[in-house]
Amino acid sequence: MPRLHLAHVFCMLTLLQAIPVSAAEVAVANPVELAAALAQAKPGDAVVMQDGPWQDADILFAARGTAPLPITLKAQTPGGVILSGHTRLRFSGEYLVVSGLLFENAWSNEPLVQFRKDREDHATRSCQITNCSFLNCNRPGAGHPIAWVALYGQDHRIDHSRFKGKSTPGPILQVVVGADPNNHVIERNEFSHRPQVSQDEGSTIQIGDENSSHASSHTTLQSNLFDDCNGDGTIIANWSSDNVYRENTFRRCGGSIVLRRGNGCLLSGNFFLGEKARNTGGICVSGSDHQIVNNYFGDLTGSGANSALAILNGSAHVTPLSVPPVSNVLIAFNSFVHCHIPLNVGMAGRPNAGNKVPPQNCTVANNVFLGDGDMLDLNLLQGMQANQFTWIGNMVSRSANVPPLDGFKAVDLRMQSTENGLWRPRSNSPVVDAAVGNSGDVSIDFDGQTRTHHKDVGCDERVDEKITIAPLLSRDVGTDWTAAPRTVAKPQPKPQPDFGILIMPE
Repeated sequence: MPRLHLAHVFCMLTLLQAIPVSAAEVAVANPVELAAALAQAKPGDAVVMQDGPWQDADILFAARGTAPLPITLKAQTPGGVILSGHTRLRFSGEYLVVSGLLFENAWSNEPLVQFRKDREDHATRSCQITNCSFLNCNRPGAGHPIAWVALYGQDHRIDHSRFKGKSTPGPILQVVVGADPNNHVIERNEFSHRPQVSQDEGSTIQIGDENSSHASSHTTLQSNLFDDCNGDGTIIANWSSDNVYRENTFRRCGGSIVLRRGNGCLLSGNFFLGEKARNTGGICVSGSDHQIVNNYFGDLTGSGANSALAILNGSAHVTPLSVPPVSNVLIAFNSFVHCHIPLNVGMAGRPNAGNKVPPQNCTVANNVFLGDGDMLDLNLLQGMQANQFTWIGNMVSRSANVPPLDGFKAVDLRMQSTENGLWRPRSNSPVVDAAVGNSGDVSIDFDGQTRTHHKDVGCDERVDEKITIAPLLSRDVGTDWTAAPRTVAKPQPKPQPDFGILIMPE
């Protein structure tokens, strides 16, 4: 009998280990069956919830999948499983996926979905919510602010889901930032119909809090649609460092992305489309080393901190809730079109509140400012004069109110409205090939097109390439299913299942 060489045996064992174990698909019809199936789930398995109403469900998804073989909890038919009443879903483990569930009129004394088991156990990694919908999940009665979804742990994804109708205090989605970067990705979701709530408790997304303002989160928020999010003047509350906000669309949102604390964030290729709705804003800046490039600000009506771009004064004495001074921020290749106050420097920082340190050492370069009728009749800069700013290559439509600063040129911008309402330069516009100076490594424009060696001023580069990025509509994001119209009775307060109470950090 021929002898096997040791190397051959090793190769055979390696191949055997690479062959996936047959995955199981287990159908469940009630919470008892669901708990048993999840307790026995192995990598690659799928637990399938039977279509229909699931009232007052407490789901603990505790298991361990692998990167090639995640464990999935899904609806029999996407949108067919309706979770309502006093409800909770918790993740505990790694490589776990929840898909196709509808949370409608569900509520809890804590977040509906938590990427942790309990207050002591946050050891979750690489879990995902996809193709799910959250609709009108508002707790009856008053209480402390509560998020719908709270992310703990590392490397999670929230994608292709819809969040609509949060009318109670607390963010829709909260990222809890710890000592280590979390590296979450929030992508291709729709956040809509967030009505106004009490001050400082109505943001749509919150990343970190006052206790994590010096921590690095590394959260990426990209290609999401925010529609009519009007909670409290803050659409996204950034309380941490090194986050990326890229290619998102904001439509008729009464508020701004507020860089409340943290440093080193990138805001690139976002569309802020106010459509003349009340108090619509763009980006409000505090902190250091941010890059704000390639963004389009159109028809925004806000002022003060909700100006199209507000750069705050800071406080000399930094406390957990004070505004840190602004420094070393790059603002380049953005386009401001028909905005009430395109750029507000210093005034938004409320000097009477102790924020008297003006921003310093920032660069404002190669931006376009277009006013109504090609006239910019408002003051471009409001507020206190900034210290040691570099103003270079900015172009402003003809106006008597051109800032008395070098680096602003009043010209006939020769821009025109296009089929999707965006204003773009004509072929004979003075912005073409006119960018000057070193204003960052901006290699593409807001369309995803390659910028040439001689870059154009503003967010749009006139090149003959396919457009790969555009303002998002509801059809471009969210779930791939739509729930049929129906009437679901709102749950009434009653004796509650003993979930315990986990208070979220404010």
